[in-house]
Amino acid sequence: MQGEYSNQRNGKDDLAKPMITLKQILKVVSDYFNISEELICSKKRDQEIIYARHTAMYLMKELVFRCTFDRIATFFGCSNATVFWACRSVENQMQNNPEYKQVVETLKLTIERKGL
Repeated sequence: MQGEYSNQRNGKDDLAKPMITLKQILKVVSDYFNISEELICSKKRDQEIIYARHTAMYLMKELVFRCTFDRIATFFGCSNATVFWACRSVENQMQNNPEYKQVVETLKLTIERKGL
């Protein structure tokens, strides 16, 4: 878990949206799944940890302005390919599992409502 990236914005429309950092998204995901931030960022391969980690990576890509796979990979200490795979995996799960899609949407709303 390196660096603290936020959604730096330019322009009037962008200023209306709150600044969201990778660390803030990690905290919301950690709280929701009741898994520590350290475990989510670890190399552990337990299914519930991977589930939370992939969800966090996807939300970071979706919610942080101009956030690249490289920035997320640096944050988690992994490769760009890992982040790409995680995001694709979440997208596929959301298409095939309405309950998981609801989890992701709930997390998005929680992050946006808190003004993170």
